[in-house]
Amino acid sequence: IKGTLICEGTGALILFVGFTREGLRVSTALTYAFFHAISAFCNAGFDIIGQESLMPFASNPFINSSVTLLIIIGGIGFSVWVDLKRNIKNLLSPKIMERRRLSLHSKLALITTLLLLLLGTLYFFIAEYDNQQLWGDVGIGGKLLRSYFQSVTLRTAGFFTINQGALSETAKFVSAVFMIIGGSPGGTAGGIKTVTMAVVICSVWSIIKGRYTIDVFNRNIQLQFLQKSLTIITIMTALLCFGTAFLSFTERGSAFPHSMVDLFYEVSSALGTVGLTTGITPYLSPCGKGLIILCMFIGRIGPISIIMSLTKKREQSGDIVRYPKEDILIG
Repeated sequence: IKGTLICEGTGALILFVGFTREGLRVSTALTYAFFHAISAFCNAGFDIIGQESLMPFASNPFINSSVTLLIIIGGIGFSVWVDLKRNIKNLLSPKIMERRRLSLHSKLALITTLLLLLLGTLYFFIAEYDNQQLWGDVGIGGKLLRSYFQSVTLRTAGFFTINQGALSETAKFVSAVFMIIGGSPGGTAGGIKTVTMAVVICSVWSIIKGRYTIDVFNRNIQLQFLQKSLTIITIMTALLCFGTAFLSFTERGSAFPHSMVDLFYEVSSALGTVGLTTGITPYLSPCGKGLIILCMFIGRIGPISIIMSLTKKREQSGDIVRYPKEDILIG
């Protein structure tokens, strides 16, 4: 609670400076600052500015830096906070002889988040560089700043400084993939989570290297964590595919011109509890809106419920039974 209040309070002060520099009245700037600081930290994505979200302030460094940092800090996970605080405290204390290392969870969460942010920024900057409908007359610095914000907000934050409908079809697809990955476990973000993806990628790398154990940073990841990760990814992927197919059926007569990628983007945003849209959301049919509501509900409680159900110990007589092993063909 203390850390949350400190982060949101500090973010609100920086946002207040940013909004006042935009010429807003003090009362309005103060309201905007506190509302959006809390919304950004909680990865909620709600704003009280208008349909353009933060697009009018896309070039303001105070607003961009504060919102993106709040999104990252809130979505990184509270356990990572504690681990970083403990390590920094031990590092600065001369009385402590034994230096602790970051836990494997913290390393995976931080490295995966950093890679996603870096790759996302580079992708949107390079792939969409010539998209004048997206950037307008913005220079290289403005494009880079907006690309960075887009990469951060896909961690399930929901704010935007560029028109999502102006993205190319490929960029929409990539954005949907980033949204379904989401933030880190134990934080305010949604999605299947960064560490979940990291475990699967580490497992694949182990197989490529000819190992049958998942060893990362001189630590071993147990098989049960890989099974849980694959379960979450499989369920979320199945829901994403089913939701897109369902929307393609219900939205055939939609007044909003859309493609299959727009529907894929919409369902991914809902399952990741992001809140971004290419513009089709208000035009969805009642059945389509019902599906999106269901996806948002599942996306918020689904992965957490799955993890809890899988980690809950059950004493069953069948657990002591072990069957003979037999080889099968893979690939």
